[in-house]
Amino acid sequence: TAAAGPRGGSVTPGGDIVTNETGQQQMYLNPQFRYQGSGSTDGSRLRSQRLPYTMVGMAVGDFNGDGKNEIALLSENHLRIYMWDQDGKLKLLGETLISRSNKNFSMRAIDLNRDGAMDIVVATFEDDSNRPYSYFYSFKGNKFTQVAERIPYFVSVLRLPPTFTPTLVGQGWDSLKLFAPGVYSMVKTGGKYTFGARLDLPTGATVFNVAWLPGGRNGKGDQLVMLTDDERLKVFQGHGNTLVHTTMERFSGSSTGMDHYKGMPGLGVDKNYQLPSKYYAPMNLIAADIGHTGEYVMLVNKPISTASQMFDRYRYFPQGEIHALYWDGVGLGLKWKTRRIRGSVAAVDLADATNNGVLDLVVGLNTSPDLGIGSRQCMITAYPLDVSATDPNAPADMSDFEVNPN
Repeated sequence: TAAAGPRGGSVTPGGDIVTNETGQQQMYLNPQFRYQGSGSTDGSRLRSQRLPYTMVGMAVGDFNGDGKNEIALLSENHLRIYMWDQDGKLKLLGETLISRSNKNFSMRAIDLNRDGAMDIVVATFEDDSNRPYSYFYSFKGNKFTQVAERIPYFVSVLRLPPTFTPTLVGQGWDSLKLFAPGVYSMVKTGGKYTFGARLDLPTGATVFNVAWLPGGRNGKGDQLVMLTDDERLKVFQGHGNTLVHTTMERFSGSSTGMDHYKGMPGLGVDKNYQLPSKYYAPMNLIAADIGHTGEYVMLVNKPISTASQMFDRYRYFPQGEIHALYWDGVGLGLKWKTRRIRGSVAAVDLADATNNGVLDLVVGLNTSPDLGIGSRQCMITAYPLDVSATDPNAPADMSDFEVNPN
């Protein structure tokens, strides 16, 4: 646009995506991100209305098979599907109760029967025992259909190399450690889903906490990224899964967690002595080549809070930033990040949420609990990414990255 000025010109501070804070060279994901605006007038950030529940998960995809994307939102017990209408409001298309006795833990989207409509995979847990049950739903024709009975495993979706096609994966339950060792691809035989081949993954990997960062055009080899129990990112390479990097900073920061008790191995669990610890649902780690530059980034939330650093169980982060990380040969470098997002980030996705042909960075937010737990609300905000304005050769700025090991 004429108002955007020449590439490499000065940037008005206050846009919504920060790519280079030292300012030697400019690059934009969207020229409009250079202006602050209210988010509704300049199109750089879209916001939905507030919805009267707490969000556990979110996925964007064509769920009803009409060729347009819908937004699936998971709350503690329900699954709802919305479309983003012309006035920027989420319009409810359908809702279903998943389970009264279990709590929803995680949601992923995958086209199970290859009919062009995405199906929804929801993992739930029993409050007392953390025993998992997973449910598969179709929303073809705006109607919820359960396409698999309760599956007694933690089930999720991973994009497995070398083709990176979405694959259904499952893991067993362990009464002490929560996750039984071993992540398996799931196969359907006679209408039932069972374990197939075991994946080659490092110790500590679950169906929820790993993603591969493809090597891309430089042929650097794929990196396996794993979110640890203390929410740092570990990077592994090669067939032996050699650990090559661990971030100092912590990521993800979801507030959906399962209580579980960590005792000394072999000594059982003394619930009076051990403080309960929580295993928090890892947010979807998204690997993407945005703008088809041949370089993949990993999109992940960086929660920002002071209280949570002192209190392990205080999880309502008042702010967050979405970071796009890339493998720079030594560690995970910062390619770009959003400016501070007010609210507790609950989910991230990358899809055209508004069906206008532009890819969006879609962020699901829960409001802070200042209003009281009963009145918590959630909303969706979307950042259109106009990749035509990016300069793939702009260096990433590392000046404020990994300074605070918290």
